[in-house]
Amino acid sequence: MVICDPDKLDDRGCRGAPEFVVEILSPSTSDKDRTIKMALYENRGVKEYWIIDPEDNTITVHLLGPDGRFDTPVKYEGKGNIDVVSLPGLVLDLDAVFRTR
Repeated sequence: MVICDPDKLDDRGCRGAPEFVVEILSPSTSDKDRTIKMALYENRGVKEYWIIDPEDNTITVHLLGPDGRFDTPVKYEGKGNIDVVSLPGLVLDLDAVFRTR
C-alpha cells in the first residue's frame, strides 16, 4: 500500500485510507481479496486497488469514482505498462512483474 499523507500515520499504523493498495492473490486468500477486502477498501475510500493474479498473469484495476464506489474494473494481461492513476508519473512494467526465470 502507498500512503502519501504522513499525517495519516501514527504509532498504531495508518489512520485513514491509503491512496493505492495492491494485493497479490494466493489460492488461500483469493476469494477474500476479491470480496471482503475490496469492499473494505471501497468503503474506506482507497483511490486505487489492484489485484495481481500470478496464476493467469493479470492485473485487475479498481478506481474509486466520484460517487465513492469502485468503477467497473479493468483487467490487464501481464505485458506492457500500466499507469498508476492515483500516483501520477508512476508506471508499472508488467513484463518485469510477470517475468519468468
